[in-house]
Amino acid sequence: MDTSRIGISGGSGGGSHTVLMAAMDPRIKLSAPVVAVSSFFYGGCPCESGRGIHECGGGTDNVELAAMAAPHPQLLISDGHDWTRYMPEHDFPYLQKVYGYFGAKQLVSNVHLPKESHDYGPSKRQALYRFVSKYFHLPLTRIESKRGLIDESFVHIEPKEAMYAFGPHGEDLPSDAIKGYDNLVRVYNQEMAIAKKKAQMTNK
Repeated sequence: MDTSRIGISGGSGGGSHTVLMAAMDPRIKLSAPVVAVSSFFYGGCPCESGRGIHECGGGTDNVELAAMAAPHPQLLISDGHDWTRYMPEHDFPYLQKVYGYFGAKQLVSNVHLPKESHDYGPSKRQALYRFVSKYFHLPLTRIESKRGLIDESFVHIEPKEAMYAFGPHGEDLPSDAIKGYDNLVRVYNQEMAIAKKKAQMTNK
Protein backbone atom coordinates (compact mmCIF):
# COMPACT_ATOMS: atom_id res chain seq x y z
CA MET A 1 0.00 0.00 0.00
CA ASP A 2 1.22 3.49 -0.86
CA THR A 3 0.95 5.26 2.50
CA SER A 4 1.82 8.59 0.89
CA ARG A 5 -1.51 8.56 -0.94
CA ILE A 6 -4.17 7.97 1.72
CA GLY A 7 -7.23 10.15 1.24
CA ILE A 8 -10.71 10.42 2.70
CA SER A 9 -14.03 11.78 1.46
CA GLY A 10 -17.66 11.60 2.46
CA GLY A 11 -20.90 13.47 2.05
CA SER A 12 -23.14 15.04 4.71
CA GLY A 13 -22.51 13.11 7.94
CA GLY A 14 -19.73 11.30 6.09
CA GLY A 15 -18.29 14.73 5.38
CA SER A 16 -18.32 15.49 9.10
CA HIS A 17 -16.43 12.28 9.76
CA THR A 18 -14.02 13.20 6.96
CA VAL A 19 -13.23 16.45 8.76
CA LEU A 20 -12.72 14.73 12.11
CA MET A 21 -10.54 11.95 10.71
CA ALA A 22 -8.37 14.36 8.72
CA ALA A 23 -7.90 16.48 11.85
CA MET A 24 -6.87 13.52 14.02
CA ASP A 25 -4.91 11.18 11.77
CA PRO A 26 -1.71 12.50 10.14
CA ARG A 27 -1.62 9.47 7.84
CA ILE A 28 -4.44 11.06 5.84
CA LYS A 29 -2.75 13.15 3.16
CA LEU A 30 -5.84 14.48 1.36
CA SER A 31 -9.45 15.13 2.35
CA ALA A 32 -12.67 16.17 0.65
CA PRO A 33 -15.72 16.82 2.85
CA VAL A 34 -18.81 17.15 0.65
CA VAL A 35 -21.97 19.14 1.52
CA ALA A 36 -20.94 19.09 5.15
CA VAL A 37 -18.81 21.96 6.42
CA SER A 38 -20.47 25.05 7.88
CA SER A 39 -19.65 27.49 10.66
CA PHE A 40 -23.25 27.56 11.90
CA PHE A 41 -24.44 23.96 11.52
CA TYR A 42 -22.65 20.95 12.97
CA GLY A 43 -24.89 18.07 11.91
CA GLY A 44 -27.18 17.76 14.90
CA CYS A 45 -26.83 13.98 15.18
CA PRO A 46 -25.05 12.09 17.97
CA CYS A 47 -23.49 9.83 15.36
CA GLU A 48 -21.41 12.71 13.96
CA SER A 49 -21.13 15.10 16.90
CA GLY A 50 -19.73 12.57 19.36
CA ARG A 51 -18.90 13.46 22.94
CA GLY A 52 -19.45 17.17 22.79
CA ILE A 53 -16.73 17.71 20.20
CA HIS A 54 -17.94 21.22 19.46
CA GLU A 55 -17.71 22.18 23.14
CA CYS A 56 -13.92 21.74 23.14
CA GLY A 57 -11.73 24.70 23.94
CA GLY A 58 -14.67 26.88 24.88
CA GLY A 59 -16.54 26.12 21.65
CA THR A 60 -15.63 25.43 18.04
CA ASP A 61 -17.28 24.60 14.70
CA ASN A 62 -16.70 22.41 11.67
CA VAL A 63 -14.82 25.09 9.75
CA GLU A 64 -12.23 25.38 12.51
CA LEU A 65 -12.02 21.59 12.66
CA ALA A 66 -11.58 21.42 8.87
CA ALA A 67 -8.69 23.88 9.18
CA MET A 68 -6.84 21.28 11.27
CA ALA A 69 -6.18 19.32 8.05
CA ALA A 70 -3.70 22.01 6.96
CA PRO A 71 -1.36 21.87 5.18
CA HIS A 72 -2.65 18.72 3.48
CA PRO A 73 -4.70 19.27 0.31
CA GLN A 74 -8.40 19.71 1.05
CA LEU A 75 -11.39 20.15 -1.26
CA LEU A 76 -14.67 21.44 0.14
CA ILE A 77 -17.69 20.86 -2.10
CA SER A 78 -20.71 23.00 -1.28
CA ASP A 79 -24.12 23.75 -2.78
CA GLY A 80 -26.73 26.47 -2.74
CA HIS A 81 -29.56 24.71 -0.93
CA ASP A 82 -28.22 23.54 2.42
CA TRP A 83 -26.05 24.88 5.24
CA THR A 84 -22.95 24.97 2.99
CA ARG A 85 -24.42 27.79 0.89
CA TYR A 86 -22.21 30.40 2.57
CA MET A 87 -18.97 28.49 2.01
CA PRO A 88 -17.52 30.69 -0.81
CA GLU A 89 -17.93 34.07 0.86
CA HIS A 90 -17.74 33.18 4.57
CA ASP A 91 -16.15 29.86 5.47
CA PHE A 92 -13.69 29.32 2.61
CA PRO A 93 -11.77 32.61 3.13
CA TYR A 94 -11.14 31.56 6.75
CA LEU A 95 -9.73 28.22 5.59
CA GLN A 96 -7.52 29.99 3.05
CA LYS A 97 -6.21 32.22 5.83
CA VAL A 98 -5.31 29.27 8.06
CA TYR A 99 -3.68 27.40 5.18
CA GLY A 100 -1.79 30.61 4.42
CA TYR A 101 -0.09 30.36 7.80
CA PHE A 102 1.52 27.17 6.48
CA GLY A 103 2.41 28.74 3.14
CA ALA A 104 -0.16 26.41 1.58
CA LYS A 105 -3.10 28.64 0.65
CA GLN A 106 -3.23 27.04 -2.80
CA LEU A 107 -3.79 23.58 -1.29
CA VAL A 108 -7.33 24.28 -0.05
CA SER A 109 -10.04 24.67 -2.66
CA ASN A 110 -13.80 25.00 -2.94
CA VAL A 111 -16.13 23.80 -5.66
CA HIS A 112 -19.45 25.55 -5.12
CA LEU A 113 -22.54 24.39 -7.02
CA PRO A 114 -25.19 27.05 -6.26
CA LYS A 115 -27.98 25.36 -8.21
CA GLU A 116 -27.50 21.97 -6.63
CA SER A 117 -28.77 20.44 -3.38
CA HIS A 118 -27.66 18.13 -0.62
CA ASP A 119 -26.24 15.00 -2.25
CA TYR A 120 -23.02 13.41 -3.48
CA GLY A 121 -24.16 13.36 -7.10
CA PRO A 122 -22.24 13.06 -10.39
CA SER A 123 -21.01 16.67 -10.60
CA LYS A 124 -19.64 16.49 -7.07
CA ARG A 125 -17.91 13.19 -7.80
CA GLN A 126 -16.40 14.64 -10.99
CA ALA A 127 -14.82 17.41 -8.91
CA LEU A 128 -13.48 14.86 -6.42
CA TYR A 129 -11.88 12.69 -9.12
CA ARG A 130 -10.01 15.65 -10.59
CA PHE A 131 -8.85 16.80 -7.16
CA VAL A 132 -7.52 13.35 -6.24
CA SER A 133 -5.88 12.99 -9.65
CA LYS A 134 -4.10 16.34 -9.25
CA TYR A 135 -2.60 15.75 -5.81
CA PHE A 136 -2.04 11.99 -5.95
CA HIS A 137 -0.66 12.19 -9.50
CA LEU A 138 -3.12 9.69 -10.96
CA PRO A 139 -3.85 9.76 -14.71
CA LEU A 140 -7.48 10.45 -15.60
CA THR A 141 -7.09 9.67 -19.29
CA ARG A 142 -7.78 5.99 -18.65
CA ILE A 143 -11.29 6.71 -17.38
CA GLU A 144 -12.23 9.89 -19.25
CA SER A 145 -14.90 9.79 -21.93
CA LYS A 146 -14.51 11.58 -25.26
CA ARG A 147 -16.50 14.46 -23.75
CA GLY A 148 -13.93 14.85 -20.97
CA LEU A 149 -16.15 13.38 -18.25
CA ILE A 150 -15.16 10.59 -15.90
CA ASP A 151 -16.71 7.29 -16.99
CA GLU A 152 -18.20 5.56 -13.95
CA SER A 153 -19.76 2.67 -15.87
CA PHE A 154 -17.11 0.22 -14.63
CA VAL A 155 -17.73 1.02 -10.96
CA HIS A 156 -19.13 -1.88 -8.96
CA ILE A 157 -21.50 -0.83 -6.18
CA GLU A 158 -21.46 -3.26 -3.27
CA PRO A 159 -24.85 -4.29 -1.87
CA LYS A 160 -25.40 -2.56 1.45
CA GLU A 161 -25.66 -5.92 3.22
CA ALA A 162 -22.04 -6.64 2.31
CA MET A 163 -20.98 -3.61 4.33
CA TYR A 164 -22.71 -4.60 7.56
CA ALA A 165 -19.58 -5.20 9.63
CA PHE A 166 -21.57 -6.51 12.62
CA GLY A 167 -24.01 -8.79 10.85
CA PRO A 168 -27.28 -8.11 8.98
CA HIS A 169 -29.10 -7.18 12.20
CA GLY A 170 -26.19 -6.07 14.37
CA GLU A 171 -26.06 -9.46 16.06
CA ASP A 172 -22.24 -9.40 16.08
CA LEU A 173 -21.96 -6.09 17.93
CA PRO A 174 -19.80 -6.12 21.09
CA SER A 175 -21.79 -6.86 24.23
CA ASP A 176 -21.22 -3.34 25.58
CA ALA A 177 -22.17 -1.57 22.32
CA ILE A 178 -24.83 1.14 22.34
CA LYS A 179 -27.75 -0.35 20.44
CA GLY A 180 -30.48 1.69 18.78
CA TYR A 181 -30.77 5.39 18.02
CA ASP A 182 -32.77 6.17 21.16
CA ASN A 183 -30.05 4.70 23.37
CA LEU A 184 -27.43 6.64 21.42
CA VAL A 185 -29.31 9.90 22.05
CA ARG A 186 -29.66 9.04 25.75
CA VAL A 187 -25.91 8.42 26.16
CA TYR A 188 -25.11 11.52 24.12
CA ASN A 189 -27.31 13.69 26.34
CA GLN A 190 -25.71 12.22 29.45
CA GLU A 191 -22.23 12.97 28.13
CA MET A 192 -23.24 16.52 27.21
CA ALA A 193 -24.62 17.10 30.72
CA ILE A 194 -21.37 15.85 32.26
CA ALA A 195 -19.29 18.06 29.94
CA LYS A 196 -21.36 21.15 30.83
CA LYS A 197 -21.07 20.40 34.54
CA LYS A 198 -17.29 20.08 34.25
CA ALA A 199 -17.14 23.36 32.32
CA GLN A 200 -19.19 25.13 35.00
CA MET A 201 -16.90 23.81 37.74
CA THR A 202 -13.82 24.92 35.82
CA ASN A 203 -15.19 28.44 35.36
CA LYS A 204 -15.92 28.90 39.08
